[in-house]
Amino acid sequence: MMRQLRAWWVLGWALLAKVLLFPFMRNKGARPWLEQLHKEAIVPIAPATWQLATTASRCIGCGLCDVVTLGAASPSRISFGVGRRAADALLDLDAATRLRARARDVSRVCPAGVSVEAAATLVTDNARMLGALD
Repeated sequence: MMRQLRAWWVLGWALLAKVLLFPFMRNKGARPWLEQLHKEAIVPIAPATWQLATTASRCIGCGLCDVVTLGAASPSRISFGVGRRAADALLDLDAATRLRARARDVSRVCPAGVSVEAAATLVTDNARMLGALD
């Protein structure tokens, strides 16, 4: 109950601040956003990638998949970071390859229905896009 009250309080203050500050704010357009994307080296995402990211990003961090893979790789680490930056794919490329072999085991124990196969495919596709795979 207290969490809900706190959430409503924070949302109420945010709305009030937005309403009060709106007349003084000017629209800067997309330029600041595009500059931030460039600064963080975020590349455009292919439409097919969105489906992979959707099924790979359901991870709730329970760690059951890490137990099933017995240290061969960390599916939860890949699931949490797989869709963030394409450049990170090179860090997880070997782990993604090992995870493909354990995908069935992970799918049996995952309460969130994370697709390790989709996560591995996403890492592999990002690495291919970066030119690491031919």
